[in-house]
Amino acid sequence: RYQASVEAEYRIPNQPITLRLQYTNAGINGSEINAAGINAEWAIRRRFGVFGIFGRLGFGSYRGFNTALGEELDADPKTWSVGVSFQNFLIPGSRAGLAVGQPFVTRELGNETQTNFEAFFGLLLNDRLNFSPSFMVVSNPNNRASPTIWQWSIRVLYSF
Repeated sequence: RYQASVEAEYRIPNQPITLRLQYTNAGINGSEINAAGINAEWAIRRRFGVFGIFGRLGFGSYRGFNTALGEELDADPKTWSVGVSFQNFLIPGSRAGLAVGQPFVTRELGNETQTNFEAFFGLLLNDRLNFSPSFMVVSNPNNRASPTIWQWSIRVLYSF
């Protein structure tokens, strides 16, 4: 197994817009995977604070005999997501957000109607430590008998 990824970021000078391009090449369980994506973010300043809008779009290629699945793959999955985030939401230094999207799935590999919904809140505890609980709902989950998955997580981010 291997994975190599590269990302390039461009911030438009004197504008609150950021663009990112990503590319990944991987070999997993005998399959060759290539994926590329673009992200765009726009930070909007208003008198009540800063909020951001983001969007992501990705395309992939899965080829070769996958030893874990026991089948030949010839798939071209796509992914997308959109969302908003709010800085200083209720508490100074916090960040909250909502997002919706579909992961890299295709009918060849599962349910292509899977949709993920996420809400998160990040609380900056000090200059380096961020505590961030999130809640996610996955509708039409890929390769699952359940029609909906409800999950939560707690992320603790340390910056250095």
